[in-house]
Amino acid sequence: MGGNHKEHDERPKDPFEDIGFLDIPEQLAEARRKKQGIESEAAADEADRAFEQLTGKRKVESTGARKYPAVIDIFLYPFSLPAMGFMAVIFGVPLVMYIIREAIMVATLSFPGFAVFLFAHFFINIIVELVLAFYLLWYYCECIRDSGEGGVRAPETIAAAPGLGEILWKGLKLLLCVAICLGPFFYYSYGLFSEAMSRVSLWGQVPTLGSVIMSEGSVVSLLLLGTGIFFLPMVVLSVVMFDSLWGFNPLVVIGSIASTFFQYCGLLLVYVCMWAVLFTMMYLLRKYLYMPIALNGFIGRCLGIYICLVGSHLLGRFYWRYEKRLQWDV
Repeated sequence: MGGNHKEHDERPKDPFEDIGFLDIPEQLAEARRKKQGIESEAAADEADRAFEQLTGKRKVESTGARKYPAVIDIFLYPFSLPAMGFMAVIFGVPLVMYIIREAIMVATLSFPGFAVFLFAHFFINIIVELVLAFYLLWYYCECIRDSGEGGVRAPETIAAAPGLGEILWKGLKLLLCVAICLGPFFYYSYGLFSEAMSRVSLWGQVPTLGSVIMSEGSVVSLLLLGTGIFFLPMVVLSVVMFDSLWGFNPLVVIGSIASTFFQYCGLLLVYVCMWAVLFTMMYLLRKYLYMPIALNGFIGRCLGIYICLVGSHLLGRFYWRYEKRLQWDV
């Protein structure tokens, strides 16, 4: 080859690369949006191919159409094959850990040296419960997003399962939502309880947190609790759909509630009714049916996770139905 010829880089040139030299912010922003769209579409196609390879099924885009009347279909949301497998893990692993603990306790009666395994089991169980809790929070987010795209059954997550870091980050964002909305209530209630405990004599009766709240700070406590519960679903929906801390923006949250106020209040009413039914059922089971504490807790756990999955569907469906009013452009 002649000396005047230079070797050229074979890497394909980014078509949007040179726009950065133009002093036109609108064109630059539009180019970046197009580029991000191309990249996100490519990532989505790759995820779909991975889904097909792992499951042998082609992923079909949801239309939002329900097979049964909405009142019935909503409560069938968790009854999909992927969700049943998910719940089998969430329910089954703690049950296995409980059986192992009981077996160790029985063995300890005959061989006191087995007590060391109880300590090991205690720490392992904490780690297992934390992993399952954050996995549940991640799946809760996925249910919201999938329902927000028109899904009517709990989604398949084999191809979408991320690394542990992303699971922890999404779980922490949901916990931060709860801390921001309900933190003032817990902080005020803790102050009341600490003050009440300081007045208890050595042999006096120790008050419960509920009795302290209702007797000494009922108005303020209920106001803080009600305000936190009112804002919490919209904050969670905003954080999940934006998939960033931008979802905590109070202007976004308050504006979204204002634009869908009556529909949002209807959603909150459904939430309150579902949880009221759950607590009533658990109260009646404890009062009229003798059950071991562990079994009672297991039933409560199962029903609570079921209600959470139904609630995640309702929240995502709320976004799917009123997306134009919310104007989030996510």
